[in-house]
Amino acid sequence: MTLQARRRRPWRRILLVMGIAHLVGLASSLDAMMSSRTSQGAIAWIVSLNTVPYVAVPTYWVFGRARFQGYVSARRDEDSALGQALADKLAELRAHGVSAAHSDKHLVGVEQLAKLPFLGGNRVELLIDGEATFESLFAGIEFAERYLLVQFYIVRADEVGRALQARLIEKARQGVEVFFLYDEIGSYALPGSYLRAMQEAGVQVHRFHSTRGTGNRFQLNFRNHRKIVVAALSGVDVRILIPERPDNPLTYFAAYAFLDSLLEAGVKVYRYEGGFLHGKAFLVDDIGAAVGTVNLDNRSFRLNFEVTALVMDPGFAAEVEAMFERDFVQSRRMRADEIDHHPLWHRVAARASYLLAPVL
Repeated sequence: MTLQARRRRPWRRILLVMGIAHLVGLASSLDAMMSSRTSQGAIAWIVSLNTVPYVAVPTYWVFGRARFQGYVSARRDEDSALGQALADKLAELRAHGVSAAHSDKHLVGVEQLAKLPFLGGNRVELLIDGEATFESLFAGIEFAERYLLVQFYIVRADEVGRALQARLIEKARQGVEVFFLYDEIGSYALPGSYLRAMQEAGVQVHRFHSTRGTGNRFQLNFRNHRKIVVAALSGVDVRILIPERPDNPLTYFAAYAFLDSLLEAGVKVYRYEGGFLHGKAFLVDDIGAAVGTVNLDNRSFRLNFEVTALVMDPGFAAEVEAMFERDFVQSRRMRADEIDHHPLWHRVAARASYLLAPVL
């Protein structure tokens, strides 16, 4: 073989790899076109998959899945049983329902959207911080007599996590049926020994199958973000409270891409300086409030499994209002010119992070 032929061989291999990458990118773009939930998302994936497939293809098969195969297969396998169970539970709930039409005609749409009735006869307690939340959580576990249903997105084997584990084990040994559901992505660092100890005590431990099925083995969407234990232009005072120190730098910078238009519209944006703010709540006048797990982003609205309780009670609304007022005291209000005064690198980082907003 001549020296010239030997020099050509690496280039042939490189061209072959590039050709295969573009063919995989083309095939992936067809999948994106047929399965993406929005036309904007489909166009973005198609362009990137065909121009830079070396980066876009692995990214697409991790973040771009449009179906949660584990959930679909579970529904398919047990559709009749699950459907009947849901129908029975809805019938039971409707017996305690309060007609939204009798209280506020605007709430009828909320019922239709949620496909759940407003329920009466409840007692609601507003838990503001972690200390109050876990104190109430542990007290509820202590009072359980027949069963416990516990599900969390993030569980760690730290002091609080060990305290939760010990209480669940104790209730299982007392004969209480204990079901523990955790998210395998949010709780990726949870050691197997933590789970085995509960299983050996009789706790029924299940992971939320975010990666169930060969098609979802590497996907990171469809997370179980629940944590459960069983508009300004028209003159409305709209205030948004966000953390000054977020837990994710990408979400911090991405938020700046939206803040300028909100501030120009008259929305009052406050940055909480009293620590890390992780609450998700909103207040509507003095008639009701909502508390839950939903973030104001594409992932929560379209991908994650979330839950939010809408409480139409003036007393509870007053508690939420008082909580917000205390938080506002520990916050600073952003000015409309504040964004323009940031250095160039900050503005570039904000726009770059904005491009990732659909998957944050």
